[in-house]
Amino acid sequence: MIGAFGVEDRVIGRVKGPPIHFNLDTGTPLALLAAEVISNACKHAFPGGRQGKIIITVQEVGEQVRLRIVDDGVGSLTPSGEAVKGGMGQRLITNFVQQLNGTSRYEARKGGGTIFEVTLPSPKINT
Repeated sequence: MIGAFGVEDRVIGRVKGPPIHFNLDTGTPLALLAAEVISNACKHAFPGGRQGKIIITVQEVGEQVRLRIVDDGVGSLTPSGEAVKGGMGQRLITNFVQQLNGTSRYEARKGGGTIFEVTLPSPKINT
């Protein structure tokens, strides 16, 4: 994904956490949500040749799954700590979170960057 934005030579992407299996009804909007957040980080967090990292962490917490996408870029929050609103990407993210029956939040990262976190019900897969 990072390669699609031409930043793979200066932005490192990492995924951490156990494999968690989702059905298509959950997996598809979750993948699109993650792609949108990562896309925003690639486009806005590392201007002017800035180097950095995007770390994706997934974990099961009780009956929920938590996905965190953290970058160490220049930050993309308003001075009040909210995500910049109004763009198509932010509307997509909001809609995907609703579709997943989840909750999300943005947080400014100490030392620079942005944390995006979404929590959703743990998948119930019939095996």
